[in-house]
Amino acid sequence: MKKFTTIIFFCFFVSNTFAQVAGISASKLVAYDVNIVPKYTLEVEPSFSYLYSHQWFNNNNHLQPFNLADDSCLVMNNFYMRFTLGLEKNLEVGTFINADMSSFSFGAKYRLFQHKKSGLALLAGTTFSKQSDWVYRNSGFYGKTLSLAVGFAFTQQFSPKFSWDTDLQYQNILSQDKSITDNMFLDTDFGYYFYDHRFQFIAGLSFNYNNHKSDKHDTYRLTFNPGVTIETGKSYIIVVYFPIDLLGNEVERTYGFSLAFTLGVD
Repeated sequence: MKKFTTIIFFCFFVSNTFAQVAGISASKLVAYDVNIVPKYTLEVEPSFSYLYSHQWFNNNNHLQPFNLADDSCLVMNNFYMRFTLGLEKNLEVGTFINADMSSFSFGAKYRLFQHKKSGLALLAGTTFSKQSDWVYRNSGFYGKTLSLAVGFAFTQQFSPKFSWDTDLQYQNILSQDKSITDNMFLDTDFGYYFYDHRFQFIAGLSFNYNNHKSDKHDTYRLTFNPGVTIETGKSYIIVVYFPIDLLGNEVERTYGFSLAFTLGVD
């Protein structure tokens, strides 16, 4: 029971650390790109995620059931809204909000340069969270934790149909004015268009490493993200993908799906 309690704590905690930079646009699944929402255009994206788990990775990277009876599972689902506004040719800002208002994020993306086939963008953001956990009390302004994140996004266009987006981010989570964890995130997506740029098939990987300053064990997770974007309309995009955890340390092993509708409003 003690080990199961520990795993449930990690589930709550890791869900907070996945905030990263949020509220900005992307052209594929998880990784950010260098494209900017057009000036004075508002991009609205409702999304839904569902994750299921009945096992966890121990500190030897081996899969274990949550308890000896192997009759426990964890279901994590949520509804989100993203609003992103293009302010200038190379700058967009936005917000990302949970439906239950348990957390909200502000983010910005600034394109440093973009040539014909490649580009680089600067990312920055913050997340306020009041999600309940068993360790940290109220930190002041909004709730339990405050996170600050910065990073870079890189895009390479190999051909009109084939492209690659990747980002690298650092995040620090604060509670009661103290740093409680350092996190590193690396995301990468490869996409290929079919049917006159109406369907994009995508495969990518996400890796996050969490250095918990209040705990002996660091945690990490490697996730495979296959999915598709459907761009049959002029002002909307449908995004569907199915994350599957491949490796981990002291985290739950999850799999599920995410569905998003990206709408452009001039």
